[in-house]
Amino acid sequence: MKGLGKFLLFFSIVLLSVSVFHSCGQAPTEEITMTICYWGSPAEDTAIEAALDAFEKANSGIKAVPMYIPGDISGVEYASKMRALAQANQLPD
Repeated sequence: MKGLGKFLLFFSIVLLSVSVFHSCGQAPTEEITMTICYWGSPAEDTAIEAALDAFEKANSGIKAVPMYIPGDISGVEYASKMRALAQANQLPD
């Protein structure tokens, strides 16, 4: 559970940073889409999706697309998926 708390804290800081930098500039003329890739348990997936929904509500003009990769604690599946995305030049934001 400690890992989940640290992960959610890190994720919240990243979202807050994007929000602050977005609000410093001019309003976008078109929607910005960013893909957020993460791995973990189904509970972590639910928490991240809730955080992304809240982020989108607080930041009109930015769409956060979740890319959940189920996996074990070692991250082997996540690493494999990221290598495949890198080879295809389709890495998430």
